Amino acid sequence: MIYRANVNHTQSLEKILNTKGKQLEVLIGLAAQIHNAMPACFKDALESLANNTAEALVQKMVDTLNSSKKPSPECPRMRRAIVELAISIVETRTRPSGNAADFRKKGMVEARS
Repeated sequence: MIYRANVNHTQSLEKILNTKGKQLEVLIGLAAQIHNAMPACFKDALESLANNTAEALVQKMVDTLNSSKKPSPECPRMRRAIVELAISIVETRTRPSGNAADFRKKGMVEARS
């Protein structure tokens, strides 16, 4: 049963790559809440992502943050959800080089301002 849950968490992270709008906001918020409720499952889900998928996830988050400088009526909490998920990913530290470096390289710091 735990393996099945990890597969679903991994699928949630992967679905973020192909989703837009309100559904994207919900999936990003869900992923952050999974980290809060079950940090071990979240870590397993991050570790099971292929390296290029993890990089694409970070890039999608940065691109979405850049495109939502002003809150839209459709997705008013998008920026907050992205920042919460980024914090969750950095706290999890699944890679020896650190996930924070990935966010810096992709321009997360600039996108937040």
